[in-house]
Amino acid sequence: MLRDIELRPSGAPIWHHCQGAPELQRHYPNESGEAAEIGTAAHWVASECLINKTYNPSAYLGTTTPNGVYV
Repeated sequence: MLRDIELRPSGAPIWHHCQGAPELQRHYPNESGEAAEIGTAAHWVASECLINKTYNPSAYLGTTTPNGVYV
């Protein structure tokens, strides 16, 4: 059933047009690569800048993000 399947926002272009896609995709592992880890870290830095109203991403250089990526 669809309620048991996680609908990730990044998959919206697919599952929006094909309602069967989430059911089919659940049979394949969601593997995360280096690019995805870096992207998650970049989004974290951007959100921290917005939340803290610093608007200075370079202030996070030399830190480690929650997902373990060194900035």
